[in-house]
Amino acid sequence: TSARLVYENSSRVKDIDIDMLGMKENSLDGIDLCCIPMTVEALEKLISEDNNVVVGDQQHGQFLKTESNFKGKLGEWKCTWKCGKQSVVFIGCGSQEAFDEYAATLVARNIAARLQEEKETVTVGILCGDWWPHSSSFVGILTESILKQSHVDCRFKREKQPSKLNCISFIFDQEKQRELDSRVVKKSKAIAEGSILCRELVSAPANIVTPAMLARIATSVADESDGSIETNILEKSECEALGMGAYLSVSKASALPPKFIHMIYKSKSNKYNQESVRKVAVIGKGVTFDSGGYNIKSGPFSLIELMKFDMGGAASVLGCAKAVSLLKPKDVEVHFVVAACENMISGTGLHPGDIVQASNGTTIEVNNTDAEGRLTLADALVYAGDQGVTEIVDVATLTGACIVALGDDIGGLFTPSDRLAGAIEDASRSSGELIHRMPLHKNYMEQMKSNVADLKNAGKGAAGSITAALFLNEFVKDGIEWAHLDIAGPVWNAKKEEATGFGVSTLVEWILQAHDGQSK
Repeated sequence: TSARLVYENSSRVKDIDIDMLGMKENSLDGIDLCCIPMTVEALEKLISEDNNVVVGDQQHGQFLKTESNFKGKLGEWKCTWKCGKQSVVFIGCGSQEAFDEYAATLVARNIAARLQEEKETVTVGILCGDWWPHSSSFVGILTESILKQSHVDCRFKREKQPSKLNCISFIFDQEKQRELDSRVVKKSKAIAEGSILCRELVSAPANIVTPAMLARIATSVADESDGSIETNILEKSECEALGMGAYLSVSKASALPPKFIHMIYKSKSNKYNQESVRKVAVIGKGVTFDSGGYNIKSGPFSLIELMKFDMGGAASVLGCAKAVSLLKPKDVEVHFVVAACENMISGTGLHPGDIVQASNGTTIEVNNTDAEGRLTLADALVYAGDQGVTEIVDVATLTGACIVALGDDIGGLFTPSDRLAGAIEDASRSSGELIHRMPLHKNYMEQMKSNVADLKNAGKGAAGSITAALFLNEFVKDGIEWAHLDIAGPVWNAKKEEATGFGVSTLVEWILQAHDGQSK
């Protein structure tokens, strides 16, 4: 029952139809919520040239000219007509020059917000005018974002809310319709499904999403992958045999056993073309609840009540695995790795000042038990590096320092590789997720040196997100390109008090980059 609570909602995306329609006289038949994205320039042209947008019997351009304070700014919307179940809403897109993938996600947020006001399930029509970018990527972004943001999580409520979305219809002129590709829709639905799985994992409480539950979800994803994903769950004794002392030290105080999750995606085409197969790994921090250990989180700003989201990196990785299993890209092998555990307090727990040994032999003085995520990632990085991969990306809600630096909307990217940084930045732009590359200033590594061990697990406070990334870099095998994404800020929407699903889209886009025809 608990697994169904977490897992089944994401699959409902499959039931929502996506249509691509040409502009005809009857194009709006059956459309309940007609959304008209409008840039500032397009609105000015509409008004100055006395043009009109006619839907039903109403001339909406004239209404905007004479009665509305709608200016087309990004974030604005204006309902110009409602009759029975049908309504017309203009959505502000800002300036045409600044309209990009991230702006498209904000437009989708407005459409989803308007959708939630409906009392019944509706068909949404998006009327794409002449200004609409000549790129199918924006249709993909809008589709994916509407599917994600219209999803309502009511798993733990007595009253269940049915989905308000039945179908999304994009309405273009015929030329633009021909440019669209069914693969764009397929990819958008797959990423949305993975992102909703991620959101539901992060939003669910720690008494539901345990290390064992993450392992069960990983197994469920593999079972539904048509054989493209195999899963290996390493138990505590197996991790001990591999020398994972850093990871296991974090789990010592918990009554729940750790679960080390390894999923492997292989395309069926790989066996015919081994030389061209790209082998990569994505690692997610999987601390299902973080009390801070003996360096306990305390005080009004400690956010201990939200520490269920400290497995946000793991959720992103499992959501990515779900999307990849649906898309089945060729010529790539992906290793999904999660070292899942809890960070609790008990007589068997890790003490501040303890020395632990990672699986590559590095000894670590634990001067802060609340800097536990990097201990789990250290052994995960060593393990992934032994799988024959050439690139590794780890994703983690790692530091509050990254929130201080970049706020709640932007993830921090740390990597010594300019090539990999560029690839991830491209993936981020395509996805509409915001990331910013941060420096890896090697001199700050002085903070991480210990008098009694090879390393400390925490620095002296300043540049905390950088020193955390430098610590992780110590566990990356030579010759492997590595990047770290700190998603502590964008993993959670504090205003809505819900998870965002951040990271899934960027990871999927990065994995698909080498697969011709799939990347947006």
